[in-house]
Order: sequence, then structure tokens, then C-alpha cells
Amino acid sequence: MLLQDVRFALRTLRKTPVFTGAAILTIALGMAATTGVFSVVNAAMIRALPFADPDRLMEVAERNDKLNLPYFASSTLNYVSWKSQTQTFDQLGAFGFGTYTLTGQGEPEQVVGGPISPSLVPLLGLRPVVGRTFREGEDKSGSAPVVMISEALWKRRFAGERAVIDRSLMVNGTAYTLVGVMGSELNQLTGGDLWVPMIIDQTRDNRLSHVITTVGRLRPGITMKVAQAEMDAISRRVVEQYPDVRDWTIRLRSFADLFVSEQLRTALMVLLGAVVLVMLIVCGNVANLLLSRSVARQKEFAIRAAMGASRARLVRQLLTEGLLLALAGGAVGLLLAGGAIELLNAMPTSQQPVSGVRLDATVALFTLASAIVAGMLFGGVGILIGLATAVAASRVLASLLFGIEASDPLTFGAAAIALAAVALVACAAPAWRASRVDPVIALRAE
Repeated sequence: MLLQDVRFALRTLRKTPVFTGAAILTIALGMAATTGVFSVVNAAMIRALPFADPDRLMEVAERNDKLNLPYFASSTLNYVSWKSQTQTFDQLGAFGFGTYTLTGQGEPEQVVGGPISPSLVPLLGLRPVVGRTFREGEDKSGSAPVVMISEALWKRRFAGERAVIDRSLMVNGTAYTLVGVMGSELNQLTGGDLWVPMIIDQTRDNRLSHVITTVGRLRPGITMKVAQAEMDAISRRVVEQYPDVRDWTIRLRSFADLFVSEQLRTALMVLLGAVVLVMLIVCGNVANLLLSRSVARQKEFAIRAAMGASRARLVRQLLTEGLLLALAGGAVGLLLAGGAIELLNAMPTSQQPVSGVRLDATVALFTLASAIVAGMLFGGVGILIGLATAVAASRVLASLLFGIEASDPLTFGAAAIALAAVALVACAAPAWRASRVDPVIALRAE
């Protein structure tokens, strides 16, 4: 029975290509905007971060109230001091920022990347796609130069060849040994595609040079409040030893807040609210299209009800038509949103407001649910109109059909259900054909 309803609905939609196309396109544009923005919100605020136990990961930032800097980069020497004194963190790691010129195989290319500490990758719980990560000792002055690259750069420049591991790459005119390829997770944190070991020279580095980002993994059972208290004590000891940093303190921040700032979170919620309003306008426009068609189909459905079509059958058929139209618009909208997301991901990582945006199961379910809800909203106005016109329709039937009174509850109910369902559905019969239906002739023919 359901298959028959679907086939009939498809035939009805094919009979009105202009109306069907206009409705689907209207729905698709609204769904594309809603799905696209929700994909960004999903990546930034809903989907779990791609690291092991992300709730235990913290940024260890520096703070300067005099300069109004609540979260600022760390200095390499402070990082060394913190790492040697902390008891609440399992590990501390750090990364910096830089640009590198990659030469040798292929055309010269400027790549964004930076130095990272050997402890960073294991701290995050990441594994290389190919090869290995940096080892302790490779961050010492005089050690053999090694480099890691991102999976995207590996596929783009080296066609994903595993044989490039342990080969020599020319980075800034110096030969580096390629030891590993990392997935997109490290790129999400550092915003780079090439990494070298972070070499800290305690005899030359400046404690007031804030050039790195420090992150840490809390020990099991340690809360952020406890860790903050310890870092405050460490900060005081560092100030006692190095008075030049007296205006700087330590402030912890969760990875969730590191990836999505309060300003970005607010902006995303405002944007999501805006596209929801756009979707409501879309629903209103489609409802308007449906209402313009419902008048032309009043006689058609009144006749079907009078000829014995049950209330449930009419509702089921019209609901099937409506859901098909809503789902078709949702599917097209999903494709449009996918194209927009591809364009977003094609941008340089440093220019992306949120990294890791993609169409996943959560986004697909959101689009499906939105399409169904939109189909219900289409009929919200129509239900009121249908109830208002039910009495008039039943009186017309009384003058056309034999043995049916205007006050007959079955007639009234069938007319009300038919007219309300017309606005709920997402299709309509051709207006010219519906307007020429003669109920008397139709009944005699039967």
C-alpha cells in the first residue's frame, strides 16, 4: 500500500514540473544554508575533538592583565620551567609557527608549519599515517635534521608514495630526513602542513619572547581547578627567580575553548539562528505555493472523499506526497551544502574559521529531520485554511451529490481532512485540470 502511495505521488509530481521544481529549489536553498551552517556548528561545538581523552587536554597560556591579554602565547623558557615543575600534568608539549620553502622534488612550494616538541604527538594520542614521530633527543642542537609533513601535503606533492619516508627533503635550503606523515588531526591544532623539532637554546632564548603555544594533558582525576592552583604556585616561583616576568601569570584553558572562542561560539549561534529564520521564511513561501494550489484541488479531493476514500487514506497519500517533496528538497540542499563545504575545506587552514568541517551522520540526520519538520510546517497555515473552508466545501457537495447533507459529519470530516492535507502535502495537481473537474460528470462516469 505504501509503495502505491509513493508511485502515485511521483506521478502527481511529474504532472506539475514547474510547481514541483520551484518548490524543490526553494526548499533546497533553505536547506543548503541551514545544513552548511549546522555543519560548521557540528564541527566546532558538537563533534568530539579528534584527540585521545580531549577533556583532559588544556592549553597552558600566559596572562597579562596590564596589557589586557587574558590568553597569550608562551615563551620557550617558561615552558621549560613549567615542564620541570608540574605534578598535575602527565605531559606538556608545545608548538610554534613558521613558513618553510620546500624544494627538490617538484616545483618550489612555500608551506605553513612550525616547530613542535617531540612530546606533542604522543600527548595528543595521535599516530602517524606513515613512518614515525619525532623522538626525544631530536630537539637538541646538533642533532640530525628531521621533518614530518601532513597527509594532505604528502598526497599532493608525493602522490601518497610510502617510499618517500627516510628520503631527504630540502627545507629552507637544508636537507631534512622525512620521518613521518601525520593525519589532519595535528593540522587542526597547529594549522600547518610541515613540522620540525622544536630546538630550545636556554642560553640564547628570551623569557619574554612569547612565540609558542603550550598544551598539557592532566593526570587522571586531576581537575582544572587543582591544576590552575599548582600553575599559579609555579608562576610565583618563576617570578621570584626571574623578576622580568612579574607581569605575566599562567592561565589554563580547555581544548574546547581553545578551538572555539567565546566570540566565535556566539557568532555561530547567531548565524544558526539567522538561517533558521531563513528556513521559516522558506516554509512560508512553500506554504504560499501550496495554498495557491489547494483552491484548485478542493473539488478533486471533495469528490474522492464523497466516493468513499477513507480519511486515513487521503491523509496518508497526501502526507506521502508532502514528504517526497520535502525530502527531495533536502537531498538537493545536502548536495549544495556539500559543495560549499568542499570550497571551505579548499581554503588554507589558517583562513578557515573552523577546521574539520564535513558532512557526517549527525549532519545527515539533522538535514533529514529538518526536511520532515519543514514538511509539517508547510501545512501549518493550510490546516487553519482547510478548517475555515471545510463548511463551504461540504455545502457545495450537498448541491452536487445525491444523499449527502451539508451537516453530515462524515462529509464535513472528509472535506476538512482533505483540505488540511492539501496544504500539508508538497505537491499539487495542475490548476487548469482541477478547475475543470465537473463532480456530477465524474460521479456519473463511475
